Amino acid sequence: MIRRDFFYYGKGVLVLLILSSFVSCGNRQQSPSAVVSEIQSLGQEDEQQTDSESVYREKLSFDEYSESMEIDSNEVCEGEVRIPIEIKGIDDLSRIHRKAKEARIYAKKHKMNDRFCFLLDFSHDLFTKRFFVYDLLNSCVMQTALVCHGYGGGSTESKVVFSNDPGSKCSSLGKYEVGTRGYSGRGIHVNYQLHGLESTNSNAFRRYVVIHSYEYFMCDFPCMVSEGCVIVCDDMMLYLDGLLKTATKPTLLWIFR
Repeated sequence: MIRRDFFYYGKGVLVLLILSSFVSCGNRQQSPSAVVSEIQSLGQEDEQQTDSESVYREKLSFDEYSESMEIDSNEVCEGEVRIPIEIKGIDDLSRIHRKAKEARIYAKKHKMNDRFCFLLDFSHDLFTKRFFVYDLLNSCVMQTALVCHGYGGGSTESKVVFSNDPGSKCSSLGKYEVGTRGYSGRGIHVNYQLHGLESTNSNAFRRYVVIHSYEYFMCDFPCMVSEGCVIVCDDMMLYLDGLLKTATKPTLLWIFR
């Protein structure tokens, strides 16, 4: 990134060059008003560059943008007050294993990643670790985590209302294909697109439903800010990102209740 003070120093040098050109070059003289106009146009270009920076940034892939900025994945809300909450795990994983068997069959049939998948059991509340990274080869759970659900449609911490409608701000049931990795303005600045594979989530891509993290969402402290996206804590997103970068085929994510 170009330092602002260096940029203005460069402007000063350019102004001196323009003025010297006006004084010494008889055949290329510019009127003082023309010099002032040129200087003003430089300022306008600088403002346009600043205004368009955020637009340009959104068009960059995460890898391209990360080269020009320092990523801080440990942002915390200063002075944050946290009320102790009991975070629960799921003791009986028989249902998860049954869903995983179905997921394995589906992944093989559709030529998807048969090494691992993501299973989200939204029959449990917000305070339960209901996001499962499942090893399809060894039939075991690799990792569990908290995950947000959409707050729309009258959803509460313990009740999830599902919808496929654009603007509903709800989570959508069904199987998804995890798509392209991109830049996120939240969390660790990484997201993955989600493509709905069923009638219950067919609008996921159009709704811009993605997997991402949220900087104030601690791995032991849930929040509810989702408008339908799959949101995990920064540490979990780092883990998922590392895992997904090893996949050679599209990965299956399945939200069920």
